[in-house]
Amino acid sequence: MSPSFSRCRLLGAGVGTATLGAIGGLAACDGGGQQEAAGSGKLVWWDQYLPKAELERKTFATFHADGGPEVEYTVYNPNEQGKAVQLAKQSNQMPDVFTLAGLQTAAVVLQEGGWFAPLSNPDAIKANIDPATLIEGMNTFDGEMYSFPLNSARTCVTLPWGNKSMLEKADIDPTAKDGQSWDDFRANVRQGQDKVGKPGLLLNLAFAPRMAEFVHDLAQQAGFPGGGGMEYATGAYHYHHQAYLDVFDFLLSFQQDKLLLPASSTLDARKGRARRAAGDAVWFIDGPFNAGVVKTDFGGSWRTLWSPSCPPPAANPRS
Repeated sequence: MSPSFSRCRLLGAGVGTATLGAIGGLAACDGGGQQEAAGSGKLVWWDQYLPKAELERKTFATFHADGGPEVEYTVYNPNEQGKAVQLAKQSNQMPDVFTLAGLQTAAVVLQEGGWFAPLSNPDAIKANIDPATLIEGMNTFDGEMYSFPLNSARTCVTLPWGNKSMLEKADIDPTAKDGQSWDDFRANVRQGQDKVGKPGLLLNLAFAPRMAEFVHDLAQQAGFPGGGGMEYATGAYHYHHQAYLDVFDFLLSFQQDKLLLPASSTLDARKGRARRAAGDAVWFIDGPFNAGVVKTDFGGSWRTLWSPSCPPPAANPRS
């Protein structure tokens, strides 16, 4: 078995094949790295990327067949992975590679707490990605590389996905230029519910981290000068900014106007997609990965999806 096949090399190979996504931390490379020979033990890998699962399994199988260690790979429900990682940390059974999905804690706090270690030989990874995408305090700490992004940092996870057949029945054209503001989207949700006879909107309210992303995305669209509640210019957290108040009004309006699927309060992303695939609502808010997950889990039903761009607010989104 060749010592050139290390756990760190697998990560580098993953970038080249576009298999990995937004890795949160690397415990396997702590002190071992390139010196850790193949076959020294299994590499335990946890993530939540269901659309990439088949590709990742093929990559790991090829890596093992070429002399690398076996990869014990688990794809978690993104609403459950954070809890699993917390339990693993408490019991000293951390996976070698994991994402930060569901942890709801800043990466710098986890790094300071010793949750993960730097890559001892990150050159293979750096050679395959744009160095401008490595962010200090997220991917690197004090110049050392701990993780790397594969998905774009500019990805919008707050996209309105519609059932195409229902939209056609309701005479809704989601590509219309006058249908792109918050007020327009709310009107389309109401029109869909009135004409189709199904709840207008499904939200995965039981998935708190994803709902928080929705709120932050919409606040930026409404003019918040920062991200995640933090104003970039001052570093201060400003959740009482008018943009956040507008977002809360916007989201609450669907419940107040009885346009929300009542079961939304019990649904996370995966359960929500199942209900959407069953035709239980006209609209569903999710990220660009929704199409891949729905195609993987529900086959042909992905062809009923339609997603316009992230809806910006009107000049006065509270109108």
